[in-house]
Amino acid sequence: MTNRLLISLAALTSLAAVVTALHSLFADDGAVLWTALKVSACAVVPAANLIVVRHILRAQPVPFLRRAALLAGTALVAIGSAGMAWTLHLALVTGDMEGVFVLINALLALEGAFIIWQAGGVTTRAST
Repeated sequence: MTNRLLISLAALTSLAAVVTALHSLFADDGAVLWTALKVSACAVVPAANLIVVRHILRAQPVPFLRRAALLAGTALVAIGSAGMAWTLHLALVTGDMEGVFVLINALLALEGAFIIWQAGGVTTRAST
């Protein structure tokens, strides 16, 4: 059940990241450096989700994938938290509140925390 929820959340946040990256590339009129930063942050999300889904679908746990999933979860928490703070900052400065972006960034941070919780679980060792 939790694996299905995590895969669904990964698909949703990956789709939101791809849409945001495409919007930043083709419809945004910001500076080149700012656009490159947004697109690179958006590219991290599907890559991290791919690692996490690969870790979930493995029959046998692989230590490298577990550590990569923990790193991916940490990256998603950081990106989601920074995006939420930036969106709230823009709301205070410009008065334009984009609630959907706060929700997407909150989902990113929640997904990252859930990944850390699931991948960072206690592993059992075979008794010798």
